[in-house]
Amino acid sequence: MFIMAFFALTVATMLVGAAFTLLPTQFQIGVKDTESSQLLSAISAGSDYAQSRLQNRTTWRGDLDGTGTMAGYTVNTPELQIYEDKGNVIGLLASKDGSKQAFRIRFNYQNGNNAPDDGFNQDPANNHKMTFGFPSVNNLGGFSGKPLYVADSSGTVTSTTSTSSVGRYQTSIFIQGLVGSGLRNATVDTLESLAGRRDVLTRTLNTRIGFLNQARVDSAAYAGGGIHTDAGGDATLTNAPDVDIANIRALDTLDTAGSTKLKATSAQSRGYYSASTAPTAGVEVVTQQQSKAAQESHWLKMKWSQVPKAPTNSPTRLKAGTYVWRENSSTHLRELAYYPQDYSGSGAFTPSTSPSIISSATDMMTSIGTGVSLDSSTMTTTFSDSVYVDPVAGAQGFSVLIDPAYQAAIDTRPCVTLDPDPNKTCILSTSGSLFVQGKIEGVGSITTEGDLKIQGTSLFEADPGDSVVLYSKKDITVESIPPTVAAAVAPANVRKPGMGMGMAMGWRKKGTQRTDPSTVMDGDVSFAGAVFAMGNFTTDITNGNLFIRGVLSAYGGDPETQGPGSVSGSGKISIKTPGTAEFMYDPSYLMNNANNGIVPARLDRFSWNLLDNN
Repeated sequence: MFIMAFFALTVATMLVGAAFTLLPTQFQIGVKDTESSQLLSAISAGSDYAQSRLQNRTTWRGDLDGTGTMAGYTVNTPELQIYEDKGNVIGLLASKDGSKQAFRIRFNYQNGNNAPDDGFNQDPANNHKMTFGFPSVNNLGGFSGKPLYVADSSGTVTSTTSTSSVGRYQTSIFIQGLVGSGLRNATVDTLESLAGRRDVLTRTLNTRIGFLNQARVDSAAYAGGGIHTDAGGDATLTNAPDVDIANIRALDTLDTAGSTKLKATSAQSRGYYSASTAPTAGVEVVTQQQSKAAQESHWLKMKWSQVPKAPTNSPTRLKAGTYVWRENSSTHLRELAYYPQDYSGSGAFTPSTSPSIISSATDMMTSIGTGVSLDSSTMTTTFSDSVYVDPVAGAQGFSVLIDPAYQAAIDTRPCVTLDPDPNKTCILSTSGSLFVQGKIEGVGSITTEGDLKIQGTSLFEADPGDSVVLYSKKDITVESIPPTVAAAVAPANVRKPGMGMGMAMGWRKKGTQRTDPSTVMDGDVSFAGAVFAMGNFTTDITNGNLFIRGVLSAYGGDPETQGPGSVSGSGKISIKTPGTAEFMYDPSYLMNNANNGIVPARLDRFSWNLLDNN
């Protein structure tokens, strides 16, 4: 009882806030001898430690920065020491009677930079290497199996022949527990030299930890209503590298217009629908009717409460309202006029208030932080941090427009950019609607409690750590650039903005360049990440292509309280483009956040195997 009480105390100290799972009952059956109890306690401590680290950071592989370098103590108390060194983890637990227990985990193959590759540029220090022969493998972010290898008698992995594999969204952890009188003077630097002694008992556990429900999310697009495609070219369902298959799901039906073909690059892909109306002839992906109940178990349920958003007390807060680029009638210079009122999102903007002129980014803010910069020469507003749109009298949303007469005279359009610097986390959030009469580019997330509208050319990616690229509690709409504007600005678009994930390299270079990029048109729209609308998702593009890499969802209800398709007339995906449409399933954007209806995503332990003494 003392041992178990000690174990509970040390684990509580070690893993504040972590969710622990008790060892299965069979582990306790027949365990009466003190050393056996201590051995199982040590193994359990190692398992809990690994799970808590993986829950905190899904890419963890014993590489936690404990001391400002790659190796160091992550816990260092009289009762518990844990040391991580380039993939090797050493834990020591001390009892009040002076006895010690230990656990060890290794991810490093200890083979330098030779094959097979473990992802580490260096081996651990010599006194932290292990002859313990079972390296662990983290495949939580993988979409196909990953090989398991066994080390030779020296502890080095040399053979490229795997013994088995770790399934997608799983991690296989091998934990060696050590107990016995031979550990009385053990330290994290001497444990390897003591492991083979006769007075040290060892036992190894293999446990599989993973996202049990993650595999249920299996589709590039989800519609609580129907999915309609009207493309001059094909609408193609494809998958990111290493992703097995990509499906598409609608609770109504799938249909196409005219000569449009909705097809898939994999014969294993499926188009699921629940309506009694069969898909139209243009739907060439293999279709399968499935009940709403069966489909819902696979549904992407991304709740507003669990989506990363800019906090209402962000250091940088933007004045809600409408910002209009125009020409000053007296000086004929460019200026940005601000109106403390919302734009309806369609038709001409009719001011009902007097404007103020924005001379610098600070004029746009209610809280002056460093998250917004303004470049009038290019009509570019850049966000470089989490920025909240602060409601003001008469306005809740954020709109960027350009005076039509002024647009007709110039060959550039307004641009909203989220800084693609990988060291920055950019989120723009508003309690109202958002409309940009121009480009949206960069890396980050936009969340709105109202409608979200974009007009034309955009190349916009989510930071993979944030997952969401666009989230609206209402509708998401991508409008076309007006033809007269498109004709005026086309000669200036040398960079072909909008080339995206399916067609060319994006900001984070996740895409693949096709052999004939000349087919890419001005006006293309590309999103990478989770695009989620509680209402409808609509594109009405007349001069470009559409590319979405990640997962697209028109939920048709509020996932907090409703199932998909609960709101009549909502949940439709309607795609119109003169070019091609491509839906690339890439679940990597779902690994770190809300993803499957059981959120936040919690790791489960679903396999326990005690190996022979070793």
